[in-house]
Amino acid sequence: MGTFSEAWAAKELPEHMKHPLTIHVGLPKCGSSSMQQGLWNLIPELDFVGPDFAGLTGEQIINRVLTLEELQYRQGHEEIALEAGQRFCGKRTTLISNERLTQGPASFPTLVPFGDRARIAHRLKELFPEARILLVLRNQFPLLMSLFGERLKGPHVAHHSFGQWFALQKANQARGMGSFFDVGDYYPLFSIYRELFGPENIKTVLFEEFVESPEEFHRNTLAFMGLEWEHCKQFWRPTHENSRVSHLELVLQKLMWRFPRGRELVPRNIRRSVGRTSRKFLAIRPTYTDDQTSFLTGVFAEGNAHLALETGLPLERHGYPLA
Repeated sequence: MGTFSEAWAAKELPEHMKHPLTIHVGLPKCGSSSMQQGLWNLIPELDFVGPDFAGLTGEQIINRVLTLEELQYRQGHEEIALEAGQRFCGKRTTLISNERLTQGPASFPTLVPFGDRARIAHRLKELFPEARILLVLRNQFPLLMSLFGERLKGPHVAHHSFGQWFALQKANQARGMGSFFDVGDYYPLFSIYRELFGPENIKTVLFEEFVESPEEFHRNTLAFMGLEWEHCKQFWRPTHENSRVSHLELVLQKLMWRFPRGRELVPRNIRRSVGRTSRKFLAIRPTYTDDQTSFLTGVFAEGNAHLALETGLPLERHGYPLA
C-alpha cells in the first residue's frame, strides 16, 4: 500500500479505516471558531468533536489527553485507549478540532510550553496512530495584534498599552517564562507532528487563504478529511467569530466589566450601534514600531523560511516575517 492519502483515494484502506479521522490542532486567533461553527459542526456525515460539548465521551477523552499528569495518564492509558477505540470506531468520518491542543487544559490565554505540546502530540499518536493532522497558520504580525486585543476584552484585564504588553512578552521570553510570541512559533509544532504522523498525513494551510477564498479553503480541507465540498457546501453558513474590535469598543467593554450594572443600563441596540460606528470611523489600532517589526522578524523568520521551503506555502506573498 502507498501513503495513507493514496490509499484513501483508491479506497484500499482496511474496513475500519475507510472513514478517516482528522485532528485539527488549532491555534488561537486562526479562524477555528468560524470553521467549526460555520461548517464543520453542521455536516451530518461528519462526527465533529469540538471544544464546546463538555461531558460527551469524545471530549472527555481529549480532556484526559490534555490535562492528566504523566503518571496519571500512564496508569489510565489502557482504559483511555479502550474508550478511544470504542468512541472513534470509524463509523463516520471524524474531525477532532480543539485549540486547547496548543493552549493547554485551561481556557484561553493559557500558554503551553513546547514540551507539553510535544507530549500532547505523542499521546495523540498513541491513541490515533493513523490520524491525519490539519494545521491552520496565520501571519504572526496580525496574530499578535489579535492576541493583544483579546487580552483587553476580559473582566480582569491588565491596563497595558500595546507597547507595554509587547515589552512584557519580550521580558517573559528572555526569562524563559513563556510569552505570547510562543504561539506564533509554528515550525517546532509542525515538525513534531510531521515526525510522528508522517508528512503525507499532514496538511498545513493559511488563515489568509481562508479569508481570501473560503470556498476553495473548505474544498481543500474537506478533501483532506475524506469529504466532498459539492455535497457539504449546502450546510455552509459563512460566519466570522471573534472579530477584532476598535479602541473605542475596547474602552467600552472595559468600562462595562468594571461597572457591571452599566451593561444593563445601556440598551442593546445602542451598544450595537456604537460598535458599528466605531468599526467604521474609529478603527484605529496599534501599529508596530520599526524596532518591534525587526525584533519579530528575528524571532520568526528562520522558522517561517523552513516552513515555506518544506510546505510550499506562499508565506512571502502574505507578508509573514521573513529575512
